Amino acid sequence: MALPMTQTGDFTPIIKYDSRAGRFYRMDRHQDVQGKYSSTPVEIKFQAAMDFTALEVGWIAFKLGVPTFSLVPFASSGSKLPPKPFDDDREASEKFRAGFRVPVLIDIDGTKEVRRFSHSAGGVYKAFSTLHDAYLASPEAVDAGKAPVVVVVKTEAIKSIKNGSINHYPVFSIVKWVDRPFEFDALRDSTQGVSADKPHPEEPGSDDEDTLPF
Repeated sequence: MALPMTQTGDFTPIIKYDSRAGRFYRMDRHQDVQGKYSSTPVEIKFQAAMDFTALEVGWIAFKLGVPTFSLVPFASSGSKLPPKPFDDDREASEKFRAGFRVPVLIDIDGTKEVRRFSHSAGGVYKAFSTLHDAYLASPEAVDAGKAPVVVVVKTEAIKSIKNGSINHYPVFSIVKWVDRPFEFDALRDSTQGVSADKPHPEEPGSDDEDTLPF
């Protein structure tokens, strides 16, 4: 894929992938009586409709577990990653890794809900690139009224060259195509013009290994 920045940010709930454990979680947000939000991880078997037309690519950095996104729509990226943020400040720039973010629609006890799935770990990035290639190669991809349903068929354990740790990379597969869920358009309409000057308040994925290029 040549996943390669509008800077975007919103408070849409997320799907998280822990590549050390090879597990997916939906992060359910809750508000307490004081109005403060917290998130509870709920392990899931990944199956979701995916909106590749709203795929974003660029750079993600972490500070104290909170990500900063600097992303552009893939459709306008020219299949190239832009320069890293703070390219004149090596220490700040090195905190950013190539990453992606995409809306997904999952089923929660019979209720459909849009989440965002993002990651910057290299192995997950590469696995998602392979999935995107499969999407582009599908004849249905040219039909704006359709969306693919994606599952994870397995994970593959790979030992890190850098530190010897074991990480688990998902193997994604498109199992069918469905009519494009209206929830995707509702999300796009609700987040148009949202600024990413402030970081998203929740962690989108595990900041747990080196980034690999596509």
